[in-house]
Amino acid sequence: MSTRRPLLAVAVVACACATNRYEGGAESPIRLDTPPAVGWEPGGPYPLNLTVYNASGGRLSLVKPEPDAAQVKVFRDSGELVCQTNRPTEKVYEGWAAIPVSSSSGLTFTVSMVPFCGGKLSPGVYRYEATYLANRCNSGSEFVWTGTLGPQGGRIAIGKDLSTDQAALAAALEATPNALGFAEPTTPGEQGGASGAVAAPAAAAIPVSPEAVRACVDRELAARSLNAYGDPEGTRYEGDKPPVEEGGRILYVASRNAEIRAACKIPGF
Repeated sequence: MSTRRPLLAVAVVACACATNRYEGGAESPIRLDTPPAVGWEPGGPYPLNLTVYNASGGRLSLVKPEPDAAQVKVFRDSGELVCQTNRPTEKVYEGWAAIPVSSSSGLTFTVSMVPFCGGKLSPGVYRYEATYLANRCNSGSEFVWTGTLGPQGGRIAIGKDLSTDQAALAAALEATPNALGFAEPTTPGEQGGASGAVAAPAAAAIPVSPEAVRACVDRELAARSLNAYGDPEGTRYEGDKPPVEEGGRILYVASRNAEIRAACKIPGF
């Protein structure tokens, strides 16, 4: 136990400013990183990868994240709640469940939405919100960061091959529902006027080239002296770089930097 005391003592200092509930955004020292754009196949599976990320500048300890410690809600663009996971309950874990987390790294876990959203989601565009409850340990709990992060979220597009094709996902989020062949709800009277005519589908939005978006983002990053992930040049990462695949790097940067997001007109935002 004595060998871990210095590490845990650092955690107290690092987390002193991050104990408020319902934080966890881009400027928070302890973040809930949520994918800004998610592609799912019709009928599933519906996996959602979430990361509890340490941006405090020092090491800290966290109880290992479990899927049931998060609540995820899926909404239609109109705001209607379609499905949601169970609300997390506060738990107390044994001391061995605490994991040291280095600065600029995080713990990623996957929430499966199939048990909660199976049969309720048709092809289309949705948005989601996630909230995470960081639990405590029954020994040394004063050294483990606890609190509630979120809600943070993003958008979901459901369609064929959208889970594997980043360009198709960006185009799906940019296009209108009718242009994608998705069902679009109507209100009484919209099916046709006095003549009974049905309105023509909206024209498809012209998707931005993935190459052009990537080039724009890299120019904007360079102009601001930021690295490929939107952090200051020279930032050193202990362990892995930010928990995103290269295919999602642009969307990761977009979720954290509103100026670059607007300058490059990144699809999905």
